[in-house]
Amino acid sequence: MSASVPRGRIRAQREPLLARLSGDERLVVLLAPRFMEASELLRAWSGTAAPAGALVACVIDPPGDVTEDEYWARLASGFPRGGAGRVGDDDDVAPFADVLSRLSAQEAPVVLVLDHLHLLAEPGARLDELFGHAPPAGLQIIAASRTHIADLGRVSRTASCRFITGDALLWDAEDIAAAAGKSGI
Repeated sequence: MSASVPRGRIRAQREPLLARLSGDERLVVLLAPRFMEASELLRAWSGTAAPAGALVACVIDPPGDVTEDEYWARLASGFPRGGAGRVGDDDDVAPFADVLSRLSAQEAPVVLVLDHLHLLAEPGARLDELFGHAPPAGLQIIAASRTHIADLGRVSRTASCRFITGDALLWDAEDIAAAAGKSGI
């Protein structure tokens, strides 16, 4: 493979994978171990395949030692400040409460891209709360975890969910041929 084309960029552009992250499901969960390029896939999806007209807020590839407050503060920074229902711009507002307030104040549909969901203490409960504050125009969450999350069954506020496992990220003959062709091999 050519040094001028990073492996992750070739991998993340695979249209069938990007399409699997899109769709009508309100919750899409990518369960893939480390080194499967899940973060690259999320980054590519949010940059090229996100729905037109939707507000897309992301936490992609946060550091492994990120605290929950830092995680939610990163997500809150992807929302515009102000608006009806906004808690305020106080530094005293807990980051997750800030996200919920900003989310419910949106008029456009919202897509949240949440990478490394396994870093959160109760990810299923948090996802359920996010769906409970969905704006009227709708909410979709695309999440990735490097480990199995037992409490995802607690997400009761969405009836449509899709799981994508790490085997979907494996290279097949078509991917290898496309990468070789892009690299001039």
